[in-house]
Amino acid sequence: MLRKSFVTLLLAGLLAACASPSYVVLLPDLDGGTGQVEVRGTKGTQVLARANEGADLDGAKPPYAVSEARLQEDFGAAMAARPEAAEQFQLYFRKRWLDADR
Repeated sequence: MLRKSFVTLLLAGLLAACASPSYVVLLPDLDGGTGQVEVRGTKGTQVLARANEGADLDGAKPPYAVSEARLQEDFGAAMAARPEAAEQFQLYFRKRWLDADR
């Protein structure tokens, strides 16, 4: 029984070591611009400043490019669930005064 528990624990540890760490990705705005995000983790701090740039949440590795395929694989369902962007319109009106003399 102890041997089986050890093997199960070892297997779980190996699988956890192979799993990719949690990470964050900076996505562009609708107009293509990006801001900047600082990722602070237990192993360091990384700054993301380019579109589709990612960093692990522990802050250990420098920022890296995230491919469109990986974005779709990891975040496709969440991105598909986003609501459509609101449309904004700015209207200008001319003020027309009624003048009895004209």
